[in-house]
Amino acid sequence: MSYIGANPTSQSFTPGIDYFSGNGANTTFTLSRQTFSVNDVEVVVANVVQNPSYAYTVNYNLGTITFSSAPPVGTNNIYVRYLNRLTQTIAPSPGTVTSNTIQAGAVGTVQIANNAVTTSQIANNAVTTAQLANNISTTGKSIAVAIVFGG
Repeated sequence: MSYIGANPTSQSFTPGIDYFSGNGANTTFTLSRQTFSVNDVEVVVANVVQNPSYAYTVNYNLGTITFSSAPPVGTNNIYVRYLNRLTQTIAPSPGTVTSNTIQAGAVGTVQIANNAVTTSQIANNAVTTAQLANNISTTGKSIAVAIVFGG
């Protein structure tokens, strides 16, 4: 079969299960896979299916599952079955993102770290005195200005 562009890549989901042993005290366990939602896993404790968001939450930044109360004591009495179908994250190749591919207004002061923009990154004559005078907020910011006379 013909395709426009690159040939599609076959992807598949490999099921997985994490087993944990409850000790009656610990409520947080580290998952072996990344999850983005409580709906990405099915959790069973002592052979009882748990209610997502009520009985447990997942933290995708930390890769953990936290139960609302400590699971009971038992060996491998907790299992987390992965349901999510995310098989691949695609990042753009270096040098392929241009100003035309970024949504208008997507980059603002919140996305730019303090002191990330220096004079070496600003083109000559790119900032005029009129631009400095309009709509400038210096609350919590520092501005260094160099004025060159005689060019």
